[in-house]
Amino acid sequence: MLAEIRCAKFLDKGAERPSVSFGESLNVVLGSSSGSNSIGKSTFLLIVDFAFGGNEYSKCKDVIENVGIHTIDFRFVFDNIDYWFSRSPMDPSLVWKCDASYVKSESVSIDDFRGWLSVKYGMDGLGGSFRSLTSPFFRVYGKDNHDPKRPLSSHPRETLKEGVVRLLRLFDAYGAIYDAQKLLDDAVEAKRVYESSLERNFIAAAKGKTEFKSNEAKILELYSQIAEIEQMEHDNASDLDPLTAEQLSEMKQSLSLLRRRRTLIISQIKALDASEDFEKLKTSKDFRKLTEFFPDANIKKLREIEEFHSKLDDALKKERFEQRASLRQSITALDEAITSLQEDIADLGTSSNLTIAVLRRYSELSIEVKQLEDANASYVTKNKLKERVKSLKMHQNALTEAALLLVQVKVNDRLAALNNYVCGEGISVPKLSLPKPDSYSFSIPNDSGTGSLARAMALLDIALLELTPLPAIALDTVSSKHISDERMCKILEIYQNEPKQIFLAFDKADSYGEEANRILEKHTVLRLSEGHELFGRSWAKVEAEQEQTR
Repeated sequence: MLAEIRCAKFLDKGAERPSVSFGESLNVVLGSSSGSNSIGKSTFLLIVDFAFGGNEYSKCKDVIENVGIHTIDFRFVFDNIDYWFSRSPMDPSLVWKCDASYVKSESVSIDDFRGWLSVKYGMDGLGGSFRSLTSPFFRVYGKDNHDPKRPLSSHPRETLKEGVVRLLRLFDAYGAIYDAQKLLDDAVEAKRVYESSLERNFIAAAKGKTEFKSNEAKILELYSQIAEIEQMEHDNASDLDPLTAEQLSEMKQSLSLLRRRRTLIISQIKALDASEDFEKLKTSKDFRKLTEFFPDANIKKLREIEEFHSKLDDALKKERFEQRASLRQSITALDEAITSLQEDIADLGTSSNLTIAVLRRYSELSIEVKQLEDANASYVTKNKLKERVKSLKMHQNALTEAALLLVQVKVNDRLAALNNYVCGEGISVPKLSLPKPDSYSFSIPNDSGTGSLARAMALLDIALLELTPLPAIALDTVSSKHISDERMCKILEIYQNEPKQIFLAFDKADSYGEEANRILEKHTVLRLSEGHELFGRSWAKVEAEQEQTR
């Protein structure tokens, strides 16, 4: 529990105030009988909230401007062990561990400090942060969480769903829902990814039940054709399978292509040889018979031509030699490839004797069967994913509905008992309604009066304090002042008997009757009034006085 708070800037008539010590139940910050304002009651509750890890106090610009640099020292007690801390609104992101004299020793982050509080108060297993679970129930002016119609909200902008989740966490009823939701989210994502793959044709699937049935019939027909091939080629197809058939077909096609290339190269070599023989024939140097028939022939010119052709032939011979050598190297490489491929084919067994046509047909049938089977399998998978999403959604809804009903019954039962004590029987009871996981309502049937709604919210806070691990609640005068004197006295009676801490800012103690006054006096931890303000002065009044003199 929070045991004490102190600050060097807490003043009374210029002197530093002593530490404010807290009890285990009701703790009252009491104002004067005149109901003076701007004396620091709400500010002190914000400081209490600050000690519980809140940040709203650090946002009080008027305090920072008028008080200046200061730190808030505070002590918690758990299992009879004291823990001292110091925190400044100027640097709220850090909390300092201290010794008993509040001498700083080690800083920790505000998140780590909140985590520590969560563990110490037994809230670490509920999910959600310590502040998210506790902040709404420190109802202090400036936090905007006083709306009695939205009592589960931390601030006006928060959704109703966040309030419902917070309530379920406090009752430790959200863990199973969260796990179910996680499974559902994963299933929805898996379904989305799979359907996206289908839409992008990464995966083929039967379009519907009719196509699924048609595929099944086609698969049976194709298997029948495959069986016929296996029967016709019984000996050679004994060790055949779709993969082998496709592989063997490709290998035999490759072998045929290699052989055709080899034949083509041999033809090229033969063409080169023929060309060389022709050159030998046409380069005869005997022109004697030519002169017998053509006495006037220019033998000199013919010899010059012959000499040119001779030189050209020498160049062509070199080129043909190089071409022939290159072609023979190609034949050698082809022979090696053909031999290797023939060995690979032979390794496949008796099926190697099948013709390319048979292999190709077997492969085509097998591929088509696989495509149809994959399409049907994808259809089945798609439907299974859809059914899983549906099933998990129903499961998650069932868990949520059961949890909401359980919490609703527990809260309303306790509200009824508290209301009967405060108001007597026959007075409309506040009711919390949790129809859906993203919505709730809180009201008093046939009673929407301001005072009644303020009473209802106070009773709800008590119910949650009693029924959940919620460590403490705080109520400012902004809410309590609307509650009738008689009923406020009854609420005070409940407060003083609670085993958990309640922080209450209260005005005009003597106007609520003798019993209320007795309770308030007994549990007052800090008195504030005009001339005895929290920080020794009221800057709001000073500013007002200055304004009047202008």
